[in-house]
Amino acid sequence: MSSDTMLVFAAASLFLVILPGPLADLTARYTLSRGRLTGLLTVAAIALGLVAAMTVASMPVVAIARYLPHLFELVSWIGLTYLMLHVPWTLQHPARGYLAHNDNLPERQPVRIFLHIFRLAAVKPRSILAFIALLPQAFDPHGSLSLQLVEMDGVFLSTALVGGLMNVVLAGRRLKRLEKLGLKNPASRKPRTRFISRRAVTAGYRRIAA
Repeated sequence: MSSDTMLVFAAASLFLVILPGPLADLTARYTLSRGRLTGLLTVAAIALGLVAAMTVASMPVVAIARYLPHLFELVSWIGLTYLMLHVPWTLQHPARGYLAHNDNLPERQPVRIFLHIFRLAAVKPRSILAFIALLPQAFDPHGSLSLQLVEMDGVFLSTALVGGLMNVVLAGRRLKRLEKLGLKNPASRKPRTRFISRRAVTAGYRRIAA
């Protein structure tokens, strides 16, 4: 992997890591409620979990590069299109899986926190799809596939740790932004929930008027 390709891959990886989402929100909540050491623990868990997800995502990409190289460019364009849709969709829906209160954090013991967040990061379908879309942008189907995978793992692990540290440092600002957007309770934004609430309010006013 050339230095230019490595820099582009690192920048894209960092951007994906710092995008709003449940994993970044967990880092922010653990940082504010349990301290920065616990926040750093979540950073390590997310970074390693995402590397595991990227390893899973690399399997179909490597298979196409090795056995169907004539389709690799098409796959690369499809992946680029997916990334262009993935980023704005994530920015518009930053609080899926968002926790309502600090005391609702799923785990309390350090080992359990690490394992829980590692599992979330490793098996998150959207992350795996994003990696399937991202990897062909940096892969050279004519080069050493195993060497490129090792290089990409190293680059992504480094950028994931940097992005995670940014989430720890900016934890308070991230949660304030979500609260300003009114996303603390995503259920209140669902159309069916709003419809039921309006019906309840209307019924209440009718009783008062009667």
